[in-house]
Amino acid sequence: MRGTDYDTVCNHCGRSVRLAKEPKPGFKYSFVLGFLSIYLPMQTCLLFFHTTFVEALIYTLPIFIVCLAVIVSLTLPSLFFSGDI
Repeated sequence: MRGTDYDTVCNHCGRSVRLAKEPKPGFKYSFVLGFLSIYLPMQTCLLFFHTTFVEALIYTLPIFIVCLAVIVSLTLPSLFFSGDI
């Protein structure tokens, strides 16, 4: 995982841009937290409710969507880019 310390090209104007700063202090751990947000509820359905894998996945999707919406709403306002490096 590269994190956010690299340049990328803007799709709109074609300039080289990079994030001005890390969006959140633990941004590199967001992949692990995203995985846990679907893994833990699914394991709960499998172990306690004795459902099949597909049923547990279907029950878990609304929880995952809510977690994803919360993560996006907390991260997007803190993204700032600096142009032409």
